[in-house]
Amino acid sequence: MLWQKDPVQNWLGMNVVNFFAPEFALNGTKTAARVVDDINANPEKYQNVKYIIENMQSGELAKGIEESLKDKGIDAERVIFTNFPGSVEGADTMAEVLNHNKQIVL
Repeated sequence: MLWQKDPVQNWLGMNVVNFFAPEFALNGTKTAARVVDDINANPEKYQNVKYIIENMQSGELAKGIEESLKDKGIDAERVIFTNFPGSVEGADTMAEVLNHNKQIVL
């Protein structure tokens, strides 16, 4: 997810293979459907993917990505991060939000 790309790379140190965004962002060039097209065209690029990271406040955009990876035999887990304090129990500050997201993938 576009909104989570930088924190995932820079704070969690994870390798981001690709990312998706809502239709209105980036002129629709990075939709989940476009990522699915890339998975189908370049499955080897995704062989080591462990997580598909969604953003709670953006809705469920990544189900098709998860299904496409599973169809290719890649057992990636779809996880949901948040980016707003108070949106999940125990994450009332931005620091707690970041910790909450980190715990999901550790």
